[in-house]
Amino acid sequence: VECVASGTGHRDRVVGRIAMVDSECNLVYDRIVNPLLSGVEVVSYITRLTGLDKHTCDARGVTLEEAVNGLKSVLPSDALLVGQGIHHDIEWLGLVKGKDYGGSFDIAEMFKLRVKDKIVGGVATARYRYFSLRHTVMALMGVDMQSSDHNPVDDAAYSLRLFKKYRDAEEGYLKAVRESVQRAPVTRSFAQTWYILEGVMMGADAYRVVGNARFIWKWWTERRSKGLSR
Repeated sequence: VECVASGTGHRDRVVGRIAMVDSECNLVYDRIVNPLLSGVEVVSYITRLTGLDKHTCDARGVTLEEAVNGLKSVLPSDALLVGQGIHHDIEWLGLVKGKDYGGSFDIAEMFKLRVKDKIVGGVATARYRYFSLRHTVMALMGVDMQSSDHNPVDDAAYSLRLFKKYRDAEEGYLKAVRESVQRAPVTRSFAQTWYILEGVMMGADAYRVVGNARFIWKWWTERRSKGLSR
């Protein structure tokens, strides 16, 4: 699922495109959604990230209901849905387990790496580090899957390739793979590169950046008002 912004917050998103590949990574479904047809405001298409724009959505987009019904028509009821954070996609599309699909597998869970436990009140709580799909693919396949616009078709295909390659791996081997992903050079996410884009927060860190900027601006304006700008 590709989302556009319905507000300025980092969670203010609505579906803008749905894509699905089969077990052989062949594209079987790809529809653009126009939220405006359902009366949902679009604050930004976040084109630099999504590759979508108003012209494309207006010309080719359908309602979310129509797009989801089309997906259901080609989605086997016993299908295993694979993807990075796939539960978000399922929630956005309103799919029902046991009716619309058989099960799901989150790629992020496969490669999560346990780090030092957090001790609270003498009780240890397991903590894990999660990696983005882009970072995992770069580390294990040597491919930058987001060198240009984000593409849900690529997301689906690379998620499936990782799943097929490592789903039956022994835990010892998989642990070594996770550690190699952790040692790989940092791959900055889009949200870490663009904290705010077109007035829209790209991630939770954007609020910290905005807060710091407001603090600096307040400090600077107060100094100017007192004639202390130099």
